[in-house]
Amino acid sequence: AANYALKTDIAGVYHYKGSVANESALPTTGNAVGDVYSIEAKSSYGAAGMNVAWRADNTWDNLGGNFTIEYATAAEVLAILNA
Repeated sequence: AANYALKTDIAGVYHYKGSVANESALPTTGNAVGDVYSIEAKSSYGAAGMNVAWRADNTWDNLGGNFTIEYATAAEVLAILNA
């Protein structure tokens, strides 16, 4: 058990700060490591809705964004299985 992180070790790793309209609206000063913003528009970090976190080297790190799950129809599954 000594090799596992405790809840107290990881609590508060990220601090959600809100959303910004675009990449240029991300703050460049006053950030703390773990501050997280969602970028509403497509940016150099990726698609609209991408989340970024402030790193110790004073840069933003891409955490990932929104995604859509699309379901296969029964006919599509059967076509794959019968191929």
